Amino acid sequence: MKAVSKSLRAITQISLMILIMAMVGCSNSGKESTLDNWTAQIEDFLHTEAPFQQVLLFYGTDRKITGESEPDSYFGSQDGKLSLGTSLVSVPYDKKIGLHNENAFWMNSRDEKSSKNYELLDIRPLSSRSIESILAERLSASNEHNVFIFVHGYNTSFIQAAKTTARLAYHMNIPGSAMFFSWPAKGDKLDYLEDEKVSAESDRQLADFLTQIADNNEISRIVLMSHSMGCVPLSRAYTILKSELDNNKLDKFTDLVMVTPDINLTHFNSYLASELSSGPAAVTVFTSDRDRKLMTSHDERFGVRLGDPLTGNRPQGIRFINASKKDTSLTGNPYWVKDGSVLEDVERIIHTTP
Repeated sequence: MKAVSKSLRAITQISLMILIMAMVGCSNSGKESTLDNWTAQIEDFLHTEAPFQQVLLFYGTDRKITGESEPDSYFGSQDGKLSLGTSLVSVPYDKKIGLHNENAFWMNSRDEKSSKNYELLDIRPLSSRSIESILAERLSASNEHNVFIFVHGYNTSFIQAAKTTARLAYHMNIPGSAMFFSWPAKGDKLDYLEDEKVSAESDRQLADFLTQIADNNEISRIVLMSHSMGCVPLSRAYTILKSELDNNKLDKFTDLVMVTPDINLTHFNSYLASELSSGPAAVTVFTSDRDRKLMTSHDERFGVRLGDPLTGNRPQGIRFINASKKDTSLTGNPYWVKDGSVLEDVERIIHTTP
């Protein structure tokens, strides 16, 4: 069937090209306009026909393994030991973005239909030594020595974390390797208070995961990004790294981006601000008064959150950007947006040489 499809496609392409060549000699402006339109349509067909895309992600998680073999149910919502591995995610083609450059982490193919949605295709648990070896080999082969690590917020399952990371990698054209750390959020917005407790208890596991990544000699730059309640374990883990890593490894962490962080502002100023602002990583906080997860936080907790767009009482050495008019959901399903997505701003940070 694939051979027949390719033959029909080739015949169609040749026929259209012959028709265009026959029209080249026409001088009528209307025909020239038609020719231009047809040429653009054919180029679009030949070069941007939706291909099949998939990305290899590395992960760390302290979720407990369920014993199920299917990727969708491999990890549950109970806490467990730190485990590492890779996950393969199919990425739907977006004409506005185009193809991600094929490298050691991305595969593009026109022999299969493009996925309509992000889909978790495979999970492969690996040892620390295997992760180090595979990551070093692929980074070396791709000539990209950068790593991007995402930490999700509350009400997020492992599979949702993998899909979101794949989307971030695609939309921000992330060079090198994309990774994520999934802490055992319950995956239900009614479990906000339970997720809040668990997120704070995942800092040690996350710090161990980040340490193993920083130990890889093939990596020269690491960009950290967290969303909502995921900013809690990430900010706490970074303070652990500051006390445990030597400068050569700590300096690899060039940027720490927090999108609408669900952290009590008083607590942050008292215990975390000075540690984060004095480290080598440039810290950027995106605030919003329209972020839904922050709205849920205000329903459950009293007090100002770090992600609230206030003008005063801000710690020094940290850049704050008001993203209230942007989409901060990271899911691609904005509930309100006037001025694009926060991903555009994060992409500029990622693609700026430190």
